[in-house]
Amino acid sequence: MASCSLSARLVEGALIEPAIHPKPGAVTRLVGHGDKDIFDFIIHGARIAQCLFEACRASESRGCEHGVERGLECYLDLIGELELRGRNIGFGTYMLLLPLASSLPW
Repeated sequence: MASCSLSARLVEGALIEPAIHPKPGAVTRLVGHGDKDIFDFIIHGARIAQCLFEACRASESRGCEHGVERGLECYLDLIGELELRGRNIGFGTYMLLLPLASSLPW
């Protein structure tokens, strides 16, 4: 059984990705897009670590489906707090990482 502290390791890829590969709208280190730039992706990536950890902990105590549910609740709260609602800032990346984080205890 892996530790939920490993969920932070999942985020490392999310933090590196926009620096080495163009994101939606061709966002790169040097070129932004009308509604997002590389800093939006970095802020988003840094903040999702908390949600992945919470998903892992919920899964650890109540099962994987509860982990995914908690991870989605946390994510919706996060994008509302960051005022990113309606903007596609790394949602696909998060949806790939969430099941992985939720499965860490198993």
